[in-house]
Amino acid sequence: MQSTKLKFVGHVTGKYIFEDQSYKKLSFSKCRKDLIEDFKLYEPDNINKWFQVKFFKTKPLSSHETKEQEYIISDLIELQ
Repeated sequence: MQSTKLKFVGHVTGKYIFEDQSYKKLSFSKCRKDLIEDFKLYEPDNINKWFQVKFFKTKPLSSHETKEQEYIISDLIELQ
């Protein structure tokens, strides 16, 4: 599991988009429902808020699988 400071930039086509301090964007395909509701990630008021994001990456099941790895949020802490 990884943990990093990221800024929430929006929810687009089922993905939660965050960016780091160097403006690199990370697209998370899944997030716990309670986190989405607690931090209201569906509301535009939360865009540009900073979070400590704990996440993990999935790996393809085999070397023949063409599916890219997915980023999945496991925990969020809002930073002030």
